[in-house]
Amino acid sequence: MNNEESERAKALSDLERATSSHTAAYIMSKLPPNNWNELATKSDLVGLATKADLAEALADYPTKADLANYPTKADLANHPTKADLAEALANYPTKAELAELRAEMHVMGADLRTEIHRSIVSQTRWILGYLTGWTGIVLAIATWALG
Repeated sequence: MNNEESERAKALSDLERATSSHTAAYIMSKLPPNNWNELATKSDLVGLATKADLAEALADYPTKADLANYPTKADLANHPTKADLAEALANYPTKAELAELRAEMHVMGADLRTEIHRSIVSQTRWILGYLTGWTGIVLAIATWALG
């Protein structure tokens, strides 16, 4: 038994005599298991990494959510060879094809807006001409009938 252990044993027996054995055991359980000089102080912890340091260091690595987008072994089991995988992927558009489709849709949307605008302008002119003509006819009949 080393010096520290003998001191702890003596302190326990002194506490048991002064209090109950239960209280003495409780007090001794709250003491550090080793020497006081082996406990870390704030200055000892200054150079260690914190949770923020760890989060910053891992920021460039993929998260579980990112990894969920990657194929699993079960997914790859459906495409055992590179040729099978290439055949399966041939049914899907590439990024370049999707970009080209977006550009075409943008142009088509602009053309559609232009066509709708022209149609509305034409329709409005036709309605105004129609109403003006009928207003003239009604006024002519009213003037003739009242005149």
